[in-house]
Amino acid sequence: MRDVKALIATVLVGLSLVAVAGSGETEREIAELVAGMSVREKLGQLKQGVLYTRKDVDCYLPIVRKGEVGSFIFNETLKREWRDELQKAALESPRRIPLSFADNIIHGWRTNFPIPLALSCSFEPELFEEMAHVGAREGREAGLDWTFGPMCDTARDPRWGRVAEGCGEDPWLNGVYAAAQVRGFQGEDASAPDRVAACVKHYCGYSFSMGGHDYNDADFSEWSLRNLHLPPFAAAIDAGALTVMSGFNTVDGVPVLASRRIMTDMLRGGLGFRGMVVTDYNAVIQTVTWGLAADEREAASLCLCAGNDVEMKSTAYDTLERELAEGRLDETVIDEAVKRVLRFKQAVGLFRRPWAIPEPDAEPRRREDAEALALARKCAVRSAVLVKNDGVLPLAADSDIRVALIGPLAEDRKTFVGCWAGMESHGPEVPESLADAVRRAMGGKGRLSVVRGCSTNVKPPVAKRDDGLPVLDRESVPDDASFDLEGAIAAAREADVVIFALGEALDWTGENASRCQLTPTGRQLELFEKVTSAIGKKRIVTLLISGRPLAVPVVSRRSDAVFVAFHGGDGGAFALADLIFGKASPSGRLTISVPYDVSQIPVFYNASVTGRPNQGHYLDTPERGAMYPFGFGLTYTRFAYSSVSIRGQSAVARITNTGTRPGEEVVQFYIRQRACSEGVRPKRELRGFRKVRLDPGESVLVEFPLDAKTLGYYDRSGNWRCDSGIYDIFIAPDSVSGTGVQFKWE
Repeated sequence: MRDVKALIATVLVGLSLVAVAGSGETEREIAELVAGMSVREKLGQLKQGVLYTRKDVDCYLPIVRKGEVGSFIFNETLKREWRDELQKAALESPRRIPLSFADNIIHGWRTNFPIPLALSCSFEPELFEEMAHVGAREGREAGLDWTFGPMCDTARDPRWGRVAEGCGEDPWLNGVYAAAQVRGFQGEDASAPDRVAACVKHYCGYSFSMGGHDYNDADFSEWSLRNLHLPPFAAAIDAGALTVMSGFNTVDGVPVLASRRIMTDMLRGGLGFRGMVVTDYNAVIQTVTWGLAADEREAASLCLCAGNDVEMKSTAYDTLERELAEGRLDETVIDEAVKRVLRFKQAVGLFRRPWAIPEPDAEPRRREDAEALALARKCAVRSAVLVKNDGVLPLAADSDIRVALIGPLAEDRKTFVGCWAGMESHGPEVPESLADAVRRAMGGKGRLSVVRGCSTNVKPPVAKRDDGLPVLDRESVPDDASFDLEGAIAAAREADVVIFALGEALDWTGENASRCQLTPTGRQLELFEKVTSAIGKKRIVTLLISGRPLAVPVVSRRSDAVFVAFHGGDGGAFALADLIFGKASPSGRLTISVPYDVSQIPVFYNASVTGRPNQGHYLDTPERGAMYPFGFGLTYTRFAYSSVSIRGQSAVARITNTGTRPGEEVVQFYIRQRACSEGVRPKRELRGFRKVRLDPGESVLVEFPLDAKTLGYYDRSGNWRCDSGIYDIFIAPDSVSGTGVQFKWE
């Protein structure tokens, strides 16, 4: 059947596509194809439809046959046969230009990996590359040739739900991970049957939405734009990303997608991007809602001329035909956008192979799924961050230990998958719950009691004021029929070790999931406090499983050990059980600061020193910095750092395992420029790291380069510069430890 379809495709494509795809895909041939298209056909290539059901497919088929749509969001509920049915209709259209199909592969497709925020804590870019490759292969099998990822937004406000999709608060590290994902998705050839095109998003500044509210204003300086927001996008573009998605937010009072300065001058001029730009979902028409554009027509013209090629979901671009007819728009603007679309389709191989790739036979598929699950488990193990351990961990798996596992995530099989779980593989559910994983890790020894205790998904009650307006009633207790304090206390009293599995409900994280409180959802914190108060001195281990950092100092105070795990995907429960019982060793480090209290937000390591560094504290709290800072994490052993020394153009330090167990250390390299005439630089900036594994007593000499690439920054014109002068150099286990050594750059 596949051979027959391929033959049909060859006949249907015709000479025009053969010219574009088979003779070097020259600009002249693309120009000739565009020149022969009608205005509606051109605008069709700039339209991206959304498919949810069979009814949507039927509605679009007549439009596709006329060549008036160029791509679709093809979500996980749809069938490959429907994709090929639409593709066949496209190849029967007058110009016979194939469709492209896209969806989100944020942390996996069929196999669910840790959310990006979690995996970033591994400090292993190669894991991002491997994860993206698996997602690309599985996505291609489902019929995709394009994914909306990676997310490159540098995030400092954990109230913003989409911190889960990014890699934390450091722009340099975000760039490292973004480039790795682009390589994983696209490989050397994005048209290969196990690759998809990447789309870096959300360009740019989306993560600075005021108050952590999604889709909000973002207000920041040119200095921050150049050195905080643009660098990850630059790294992804340098890695070869074929597409970029414009953001929902405003910058300098203008919705990003309507700003020619941002979308063309900076993106294409400054960053050198030559690919295709797609808007975010329904974003063009939202410029009217923002109050920038007067109507749909003006919105379409503004966004196209700013530099957006493809309109996702909304149909404002349909009005551009009238704009052309009435002389308010130059057709060459549309032509250039269409050419970028055609170049993209050529790059992902649609002119050569328009159909969904053949699905693998059952046995190869099972083998690939098993390998992907093994990788997902490895990623989850490497991602979990141990932030406290008073000697209670690891537990002995082969003993008669009595364990009480308490909390709503103990037997939950959905929350671990994360906010952007892939297709229908688990419903989505993880292969094993935390209770299953702990039982397995205990190996049939000891005794495990499991008490759910409460729900994760109970919202606080809302009361009404005298004037009828809603107000959050913080004094009332959320109604939770599953709240079982007595059962939790009884199980905890009978146990030698109590493990709390706390965190956030799945739909409380990700897009459109902003929060004003950074605590476990529902009555989980109440459960924890009342149980720990009732049982006296016990060994207490707490697992915080969430999509964002949670500000819970009481958990840290009352627990003997704490893991910040985030949502770990299919391997999340497996990883935590193996880490708790010493079958694996923790090696993750935080990539986003964990605050004491939400009132500190934003709190981040790479802040300015300020003119009065010892003043400006809150009067009602003794803490100014984070509870757990960027780069922080513990292992089951200890490491010692020698003083940093400068050897030629390198910074060097010796790292020694002074403990009794093998372990891995993330050696981090930070700089600080003492005086910068262009503007104030942060008190520390991450510019390198190495993850080293050492046996007890073993040491290694770690070296980092001191050069213009390492020490420099972007000026306000977007130029990279490195100033002569004094720099502080740190080689340390985290962003607040270690003593710097001065270095003079000439």
